Amino acid sequence: MKSKIYYKLGNWKMNLNDVQSQEETKEISSYFKKSIDLNRKSHESWHAYGMINYKVCQNKIQNESNFRPSSLDLEYIQSALKGFIKAITLRGSFKEKSL
Repeated sequence: MKSKIYYKLGNWKMNLNDVQSQEETKEISSYFKKSIDLNRKSHESWHAYGMINYKVCQNKIQNESNFRPSSLDLEYIQSALKGFIKAITLRGSFKEKSL
């Protein structure tokens, strides 16, 4: 139950306005991370975690004319990929179980 609350809180904050600041991003990411820590099998939480990290990368690329990834940027990229891959994997196993 707590996992869903953190997931919904993160979604609410992410959809409330266009996330721009690092503080907002870290806060939202922490909600999805807490949701994942409480329920490692939640494909929704993993997808949302991937999405918030993807949005950070997308904003940086759009706002910087000569974008060159730093080590911090690479962490966001890795987290986005990890979240998306885990969500796809879990979603696939969920579909197989329901058939």
